[in-house]
Order: sequence, then C-alpha cells, then structure tokens
Amino acid sequence: MFNWAGTVLQLPKRGGKRHNLTATIESRISSFAATASLNATVDPRHDKRRRALRDSQLSQAVAAKLEDGNVKEAVHLLMSEDSPAEPCSDSLAKLQEKHPQATVKADDLPPSSPVQSLSVDEFQVCLAVLSFPAGSAGGPDGLRPQHTRDLLLCREAGSDFLTALTAFVNLVLAGRCPLDVAPIFFGGRLLALNKKSGGIRPIAIGFTLRRLASKCANSFGISQLKTSFYPPSAGRWHSGRL
Repeated sequence: MFNWAGTVLQLPKRGGKRHNLTATIESRISSFAATASLNATVDPRHDKRRRALRDSQLSQAVAAKLEDGNVKEAVHLLMSEDSPAEPCSDSLAKLQEKHPQATVKADDLPPSSPVQSLSVDEFQVCLAVLSFPAGSAGGPDGLRPQHTRDLLLCREAGSDFLTALTAFVNLVLAGRCPLDVAPIFFGGRLLALNKKSGGIRPIAIGFTLRRLASKCANSFGISQLKTSFYPPSAGRWHSGRL
C-alpha cells in the first residue's frame, strides 16, 4: 500500500503529446511490484522541490501550486523569507528541543476495544476527503489528497472505492493497525525551515490515509464537544462576563 502511489501516481515527465497519461498509468499498474522499497518509489523530483527556493526554482514551485488551484500557497511562496534548514546536527538539536521525548509510551496505553471504537459511514468519509484544501501535499508514500478525491469522483469505480476506503478508515479507528506498521503509518516527512528571526520551523507531512482517518475522528469530537466551548449566548459574550 505504501509503495503503490509513489510508483503508479507520481507525476510523469513532461513529454508533450507523444506521452499519453492514461497509457502511462495503465503500464505502471500492470508492472507494479508491491515488494519494492518505499524509498525507491519516491519521485526524486519531490526532494528537489523541498530544497531552498532559489530564483531558478521559485517559479516552478509557484507554477505547481497554481496548477493545483492553491493560489494562497503560491502567494505564500512568493512572499516568504524562510529558507530550508541544512541537514546538520545543529538543525537536529533545534528540532529535538521543539519535540521532546513523549512522557507516555505507546505500550503504556490501555488496549483498544473494537466494541467501543468509533465507526464512520461512507458519507462522513466522503466529506472528509473533499475537505482537504486544494494542493495539499502527500506523505512519504506519494499519495496526495487530490489522488483520493479524483478516485472518489470517478464515475466508474468511485462507489466501490468509497466503500473500500470507509472500511480502511474504520479499521484504523478501531486500533487495528499492525504494530510493526504503526510507526510508519503514524509518522510522516519532516521538513525544517529557518525563520528570519533565527529560529526553526518544523513542518510535518503525514500519510494522506492517516490524515483522512484523523479528520473523521476530529469531526466526531467536534460534534460532541462544540457545545461545551461555544459561548452560552452572544449577549453574555459581548457584555464581558466571560
């Protein structure tokens, strides 16, 4: 599963009319090898986009965001003065200061019970898929939210895809992710930017499927807790009693 998107759905090189995108995808699917390593399936051009946005790269990055329909991020790239941090021990130390070791280990948590776990339906999963902002980045496997959206809106197989996707989300919400897979699935790609003020800004990009399950869980939590955080009345809020 982790290898599929990086192998099949990665953006092909621009080749004009001589290259048919459908034929390229079909060829990749027919020759897909699920046993390939995750690192080998990641498009090396993705790493190039995440390096310093020098003058020669800035226009390409902005153009890519505009193609995704993410005008906000394109403007942010043009206006940002942050620069990618160099991979060194000093950058690692700064990141570790922002992310100290957890006080509770996963082994110390109580076991999950499938009977008490949250379960969502296809409509809730569909809303979660469509709620991702345009141009959202993909995780280490290369699967982007736009990929799931396109698959969901496919007339021929969208319904079957939604059924399978809902079953997968409920499996994750039930705590049935294998223990040897969990450190990868609940991890992500960590980027670091040097702030103009001298600090460091960590940016984590998790797996799209994990983020989808989290969206479903968050929607349920919001529906249960929103009344506890909303002001009792607009009058009391404006009167300064809260």
